[in-house]
Amino acid sequence: MTIDHYSTATAMLDALNKKEISSTELTEMHIARIHEQDEKLNAIAVKTFDRARAEAIAADKALAEGRSTALPGLPMTLKESTQTKGLPQSAGSLWPLPRRSNNASIRTIAGKRVACF
Repeated sequence: MTIDHYSTATAMLDALNKKEISSTELTEMHIARIHEQDEKLNAIAVKTFDRARAEAIAADKALAEGRSTALPGLPMTLKESTQTKGLPQSAGSLWPLPRRSNNASIRTIAGKRVACF
């Protein structure tokens, strides 16, 4: 099966588990798509591509060692209002809140070998 940015999360996870594609490859594919489309869409408020790449490498290593989580290596975006350590969070306010010192539950769960942008 060919995996692209239109593939479902289920198809991507299946390809990851079958080692047909790596988390790093999936992440780079999505980053390329963001670069291609985001100037006109302005959908990604805070871009954390270096963080996503590091998380993808860690996910690939964990998968190679047989360690898995619920969404092993799946690239995903988190809404800017999701509390994420080290990132700004406006929560819809005109005035950004201070950078967060901890993660919300979803970020903690997702951060376990998921490449988040």
